[in-house]
Amino acid sequence: MTVLRRLWPALALCLWSVAALAQTAPGERRAGMIELDAEAMRRLAYQVLAAGDPVTALGYVEALLARDPGDAQALILRSQAQRSLGQTGEARKAARTAWVQADTERAKFGAAMVMAQALSTAGRRTGAQFWLRRAAQVAPTATAEDQARRDWRHVRSRNPWTFRFDLSVSPSSNVNGGSKQSRMQFYGFEVGLSGDAQALSGGEVSTGFSARYALPSKGRSQTDLSFSAMSREVWLSDAAKLQAPQARAASYAFAAVEAAVRHTRSLKTRPYRFGLGMTAGHNWYGGRDMSDYMRLQADVERSFGKRAGVQASLMGERQWRRDNPVRSADVAVLTLGGAYVLGNKDKLSLVLTGRATRSAAAEIESDAVSARLGWDKAAPLWGMTIGMGLSLGVKEFARSNYVRGGREDQSLGLDLSVGFEKIDYMGFSPTLDLRANRNRSNVALYDSRDVGVMLGFRSNF
Repeated sequence: MTVLRRLWPALALCLWSVAALAQTAPGERRAGMIELDAEAMRRLAYQVLAAGDPVTALGYVEALLARDPGDAQALILRSQAQRSLGQTGEARKAARTAWVQADTERAKFGAAMVMAQALSTAGRRTGAQFWLRRAAQVAPTATAEDQARRDWRHVRSRNPWTFRFDLSVSPSSNVNGGSKQSRMQFYGFEVGLSGDAQALSGGEVSTGFSARYALPSKGRSQTDLSFSAMSREVWLSDAAKLQAPQARAASYAFAAVEAAVRHTRSLKTRPYRFGLGMTAGHNWYGGRDMSDYMRLQADVERSFGKRAGVQASLMGERQWRRDNPVRSADVAVLTLGGAYVLGNKDKLSLVLTGRATRSAAAEIESDAVSARLGWDKAAPLWGMTIGMGLSLGVKEFARSNYVRGGREDQSLGLDLSVGFEKIDYMGFSPTLDLRANRNRSNVALYDSRDVGVMLGFRSNF
């Protein structure tokens, strides 16, 4: 077999030469030599490369590039040959030049694919994922696009790094979390609320970045390290500026950073997965330090075939308030959730949450329970993915600075998420989220309503 591999390039060249000679007119045969056009030379270079002889293939490619340095197909073949020879740096350079020189979707697709291959071979899988998204964007056929997506998923499964970028724009009727009332009762006296204590309309621009690194797995155990950062900038509408001339949009800006470690383990004989994680973070509000926090969380998941699953988690958090130490708190959260896939592949989910907060501040210490029922439609509707949710909650404060006997809030929320998969750029599609929240409170300061629209993007693969 070794001998045949060595002889195959020469044999392929001989067979090609005989075929070309048979198709060449007698006047075109010169002293027993055959002249091959560029397309025939490209095919021969590809066959020799496929036969496992990148050195010979590279010789043919160099002859093509001597004829035309901008030959995109030859540059693609050069990249493949150099990658086979372990010259990944030169392979990336050839692929990038091919991308620049390519003037058709097919050539662009080929250049992007060989660039991804060269990057992946060099261990630069995040860069390979980027070029596979480019390949999917310029794919000349649906089959080619599917190939790029499959390769992207394969590279992602081998990449210990996962990156995520988020960007959303959200007009809102209540960017400051203010009251919908203009007056309130204060221990039997009626007082007016200032303009900035009432709901201010405007909008938010949120950006986020997260990075996760998966440590080498050990059997059914996996440990991940992660970091995330987000910021939310606010703008005020003209009506809000008239309502509260003293209000400044920067006063409602929010930012946060987090670092976390999480370990998960699956059982071999039972469909359980256990998780344990620790998170440390810091918040800013209005450009000033707001809080530091440390969080511990344990959770367990149990699947029932491919159609159902349940999850339970217990989280404990300590918050150290930097703006006002009195508002520091200890928080415990118990979450129970379940999901079920219907016969038509639609997904129903239910999440129940109980939260206990202990603090020296009366308006912080509270107990709360909430429930959310969700529905995600499997089949697109008019080319759009649809998801909906209904949330209910009750929050009780044993003490209040504004009313005798404590405070009680009742919340109702509706949300609708729409994905426009037919609008696609490098595997990303726009999303539209609509939300409406109503909080009823026996303290008018916290009686609020918010209606908002959020425009964002999400990955399709």
